Amino acid sequence: MSRRSKPCVVGFVLLLCVPAFSQECDLELTLWFQPARVVLGSPVQAMFSLGNRGNEPVLIPSENQIPSFLLMSAVDHPEVSFLRKPAGALKVHDLPVGGRVDGRLKSVYGPFVCEAGEYEIIARFPNELLHELGISHCSLQASARIVVMDPVGVDKAAFEAALEAASPSRLVCTESTIHALFRTDDQFLERFPTAVYAGYVLAEEISPLPGVGEDPADKIRQLTDPGFFQRFPTTRDRRKDAAEAARLDMEEEVRRAAKLRREFLDLHPDFPLRTKIEKQLGDLELVLGNYERAHTAWKWVADHAAQNIGWAKGMVQVMEAQKLVVVPDE
Repeated sequence: MSRRSKPCVVGFVLLLCVPAFSQECDLELTLWFQPARVVLGSPVQAMFSLGNRGNEPVLIPSENQIPSFLLMSAVDHPEVSFLRKPAGALKVHDLPVGGRVDGRLKSVYGPFVCEAGEYEIIARFPNELLHELGISHCSLQASARIVVMDPVGVDKAAFEAALEAASPSRLVCTESTIHALFRTDDQFLERFPTAVYAGYVLAEEISPLPGVGEDPADKIRQLTDPGFFQRFPTTRDRRKDAAEAARLDMEEEVRRAAKLRREFLDLHPDFPLRTKIEKQLGDLELVLGNYERAHTAWKWVADHAAQNIGWAKGMVQVMEAQKLVVVPDE
């Protein structure tokens, strides 16, 4: 079976309503991959930064539209295509002098990562967009390299087992379909808990815990309740469809889920979706009474997450305020 997938390219529509005036090309676009070396079949995070190095504010698309307007191509690989969501009507705002917008190209989970090799990827804004923005004398583009490696050892065994169980149509390299690919086998995590692919399953796996807490204080109160396992003695087997799912012992499932995440992060501390796994682990450790571990997990999220860190900081502050952990004096 071929490892390369060829998803269709989704076009976009430019519906622009901006004044016709000229802006000098004072924008600087930067592109990079995080991480820059991945194992075959792993989803890729493409990151961008758009900065104003000029002496006046510059009109740019809104931050959430930038990924849709950027055109992506792979040098010497015309067979590679990229999915992009329609941008819709252009929304603009001024980028101040010295200002910078950073973000993730959510629609670029590289279909090219279905075959090992080194790739140079170019991102650029289309000329018609620059014209409509009034940006002149400019070819705004950036490039970055990414290395896709063949899996070895346990990663190779895990990848081959997943392909064996999946149909060729399942091999599309996006975050969601990679998760589906490696969930084809209900026992994947038990068979390959240390494979790098296990992290993508763990990051998307639904927690055995019930959704509790309207704010950090309420969540911590409920998760640290000594009678938690009496209130919630069982949980549905999330590895099965709802119609087939049996009820499992809650405490056993919580211990299993925490152990898998703990051991995985010990071996893969630089995993790109670590934030998701740490959030899950923080809640699981609270229920188990491992408050130091819970505090460490949520503190890591608060210190490293790129966005939405308010909740994580709240969890850390409440744990410290309630003396669940001993915080050394600074």
